[in-house]
Amino acid sequence: MRKVLAALLILAVLAGLLVYTQGERRRALQRVDNLEQELDRLRKENETLRKELERLQDVRAQGQDVTVYFVLSGETEFFLVPKVRKVFGENLPLEALKELAKGPPEGSGLNRSLPEGTRVLGLEVKDGIAYADFSREIVENFNWGASLEGLMIAAIANTLTEFPQIQGVFVLVDGKQVETLGGHLSANEIFRRNEEVIHRLPRAQ
Repeated sequence: MRKVLAALLILAVLAGLLVYTQGERRRALQRVDNLEQELDRLRKENETLRKELERLQDVRAQGQDVTVYFVLSGETEFFLVPKVRKVFGENLPLEALKELAKGPPEGSGLNRSLPEGTRVLGLEVKDGIAYADFSREIVENFNWGASLEGLMIAAIANTLTEFPQIQGVFVLVDGKQVETLGGHLSANEIFRRNEEVIHRLPRAQ
């Protein structure tokens, strides 16, 4: 009787081990299947990222067009004229602002929108507002009147609001807020796009 019970106990243990082993095998196979699916997903994601990287590298190599605004002197008034520049950086609003600071090409008949020597120190966009940081020259080298101070502000705002992610501009000088840029108008506010001061030249020009 004891031998029979022992035999039955051994069989029960073996049966339990068999069930456990089969369960572990199924779980292991499921884990392998899950890992293969994850690996396949990562391969597809990596391929997508590779293609996007190649596209961005091509765009950077070819450059992209940005629109900046320079001053045109009329008979009795001043206006802003849009000019297209090609840039090669990844931060297009920042590159556009740098092009604005460079001024118009010689012989174009246009004038600078920013005072000579003005440098762009940085640009940060938060919640649709661009915080444009300029060097002290934007204040120290400004020797124009109120109308040109307004056009300078409009040139900055219009250049940056060419980009859909920017709806307004706040101007900083050396990283700090200032009361005025040229002594005539307040700079302590967010500037919006001003279409009224834009004069579009015929294509032939």
